[in-house]
Amino acid sequence: MDRIRTDAVAVSAVAIVFLVVAVIGFTPRYFGPLFAGGYQSPSAWMHVHVISSLLWLMVFLVQPLLILRKNFDRHRLVGRAGLLIAVMTALTGIAIQLDLLPVVPGDTGNVAAFTARFTAGLGIFIPAVAFAVVYRRRTAWHLRLMYLATMSLMPSPFGRILIHYLGIPLDAAGP
Repeated sequence: MDRIRTDAVAVSAVAIVFLVVAVIGFTPRYFGPLFAGGYQSPSAWMHVHVISSLLWLMVFLVQPLLILRKNFDRHRLVGRAGLLIAVMTALTGIAIQLDLLPVVPGDTGNVAAFTARFTAGLGIFIPAVAFAVVYRRRTAWHLRLMYLATMSLMPSPFGRILIHYLGIPLDAAGP
């Protein structure tokens, strides 16, 4: 198996895992209540963010499959759409974080969570996507930057799995 095929298969497998982690991680507080009719959104941007984030994960899954099939024209077309999806994911992510900032004086936990999500998530996602566009003709760089961008979104759903399914308390990392 050549390197490009090996990379494409590996990234597709990882993309499936990421999608499963995202759905499982967000089921207790988003998908479950939404489908049960009891979801109370903390931000007007939440539904758009969820849709754009899931679309991003689907683009991450589809793109290497298009390369495997040597459908480069469609890969480029989906890539252009993916850039718009990335922008929407980033903008709605920022909007949601701003909506969740403290409304009560002294709510330092929420400020700390905002800082962590922005620097560890969007602070990596945005430049990784930008550099992936710049290096789109350098396949190895492009692939790794897209992987980095997508990986930077995963602490949020993975953290929710730890909290909701494994019972790790919210303050486990300390003050």
